[in-house]
Amino acid sequence: MKASLYFCHIQKTAGTSLLALLDRYFAASEVCPQQRWHELSARPLAERNGYRFYAGHFGAGGMRALLGRDLPLMTFLREPAALARSTYLHLLRERDHRFVGALKSTRSAAEFIADPRVRGIFSNRQCAHLSFDVERDACGERVFFSNDALQEVQGFTARSNPVVTELKRFQRACEQLKSAAYFGLVERMEESLLLFAYTFSLPACGELERLREAPPQQLDFSSFDTLAAAGNTYDTALYSIAVELFEQRLSEMRAALKPYLRDPWKPWTRGRANSIAAALNARFMHESTQASTPSLAMRDALYGAGWHRRETLEDGRCFRWTGPSAMASAFVRPNTPVASLQLEVIDVASAAHLNDLRVLCDGQAARVHIHGCGPWSITAAVGARLKPDKIAHVELITPAALIHSSHHAGSRDPRRVGLAVTEIRW
Repeated sequence: MKASLYFCHIQKTAGTSLLALLDRYFAASEVCPQQRWHELSARPLAERNGYRFYAGHFGAGGMRALLGRDLPLMTFLREPAALARSTYLHLLRERDHRFVGALKSTRSAAEFIADPRVRGIFSNRQCAHLSFDVERDACGERVFFSNDALQEVQGFTARSNPVVTELKRFQRACEQLKSAAYFGLVERMEESLLLFAYTFSLPACGELERLREAPPQQLDFSSFDTLAAAGNTYDTALYSIAVELFEQRLSEMRAALKPYLRDPWKPWTRGRANSIAAALNARFMHESTQASTPSLAMRDALYGAGWHRRETLEDGRCFRWTGPSAMASAFVRPNTPVASLQLEVIDVASAAHLNDLRVLCDGQAARVHIHGCGPWSITAAVGARLKPDKIAHVELITPAALIHSSHHAGSRDPRRVGLAVTEIRW
């Protein structure tokens, strides 16, 4: 993974779901907790610069203003019509934004998008995000939904007031997209996650659970769509360029992974992987420089698939739920010979997730023994001792994950979960 990374989160491009995945690759102390402009700008400059991973609605040029330096950037784009609809539905659900007055005074989606008070956020907003810079293109009204953030940004931009045409903004956005460390497409999430893992030399990410999706709505969007299309000419062009570049990078990925893929016409490749995800895992095990450690605590970076976001307990320990799939995996590199793995589990979705748990180490089943009655300590005897300084692939396989709220009274958490793990020791 890069020494530092900035996820430029454009609202309603699956960012909440992606953040649950991205924090996996950094230790807890390396992740900047502030994701809003007014929160981060309020911290001392030395503290702001003390992290490796940043994410938020800061626009592409926001980090330069907040940290005094540029960072490698990643982002996700979305088809403009879908983005406009999702933005409107988000504003209907939420009330912590500066468009509440316009919502109250309009009676339909079409009337709302035509209101001069909101027109900016439905007009080439992805170009605005990628073009944004407090000195060269201070288009904060297109980037920020919050009054607090917009007011704070205006303080940064008071020294300059550049006039940027829509064409120039589009050109700047294209340059930013092409130079980005990585970008993905919401409509092609599965391929985007494979490309993400390939770009940063990671194992396959696994399934991503979409969070905060709007429920189905019976609304008339016909006139809304027409107005949205009229205001997104440059975003539409940007998205077309993104699709073309995305296809090119996918082709490069497939070519680069050929040494790890099975070829039906070449019998000597029979032992290789037969999917891009498996090829990514094989490449990671072959090329990774992951450090040797005495254990894997959920406060640490985690290389694997099938885990939800990191959460913190009152005593300072961290844990992660497995899910949304029935399999969670981690690549570990022990610093000593290993005969057994010890999983520390503080919660379960159901008794079956414990009783039916299977543990595989490099594809070989381990003997599982469960101790305690909540929290639990699970010992997995791996048979052949794992060698020190050698990467091993550990898989936890349980029954299908369950919605968190189905087994925790009062919970409104929609995630599908299995086991809540604090640490894997060896």
